[in-house]
Amino acid sequence: MVEGADRRADERYLLAGYVMSPEQETQVHPGAAATSANGSATPVHPPYWHYDKEPPPAENLALVFLFTSLFIFAVWAIAALPGVLSETTGDFMANYLQSITETPYLAVLFVVILLSGVIIGLPIVEGPVMTFSFDESRQQLTFTQTHRHQAPVQVQVPFSDILWVTPYVTSFYGRSGQYRLGFKGPADEPSRCCLGLDIPVTEMEYHATWLKGLIGDRMGSLDWGND
Repeated sequence: MVEGADRRADERYLLAGYVMSPEQETQVHPGAAATSANGSATPVHPPYWHYDKEPPPAENLALVFLFTSLFIFAVWAIAALPGVLSETTGDFMANYLQSITETPYLAVLFVVILLSGVIIGLPIVEGPVMTFSFDESRQQLTFTQTHRHQAPVQVQVPFSDILWVTPYVTSFYGRSGQYRLGFKGPADEPSRCCLGLDIPVTEMEYHATWLKGLIGDRMGSLDWGND
């Protein structure tokens, strides 16, 4: 009788359309499933969620600087057109070349390109956090923060110090995104960072439902980036 009941329960579980991945089988009890309003089974979230993904390739700063320089040069060349067009005498091309090769204009162009290179090289742009974990038992978020030209730093944030978490869609087709996090940093100063990269929307919603039960209204709804 017991085996027959278990077999019927397994058949109902399969008919619900839920199939666990090998990773989920190690984290979720096979019978731990909640039935939603439409009758489909939803896996119960494990009390510990660890995300670890290879960081994106380091950007080619030389290539970024090249495109920035070309853009600045194009804007500078277009800006010189009104002055040349206002001249009614002489050859247009000759006047134009003379205008853009005058020493003051070249000096300004050189300074702007030099400043853009300095800004691009500064470690002021943070990449997304690619290693983090939410621990329900410890009520704590732990993540590894990386900065350009600096060693990685592990940060521990109690759930009570989390200000907000928003799942944000970043892909053009609305299929993936990341979590945007606000938390209390050193000296209780507000800090923020981005967690993950190219996380499928369905997976973000799955984890967001679990996190909402842990931090309440500080867990925001899915942001499609339409603002």
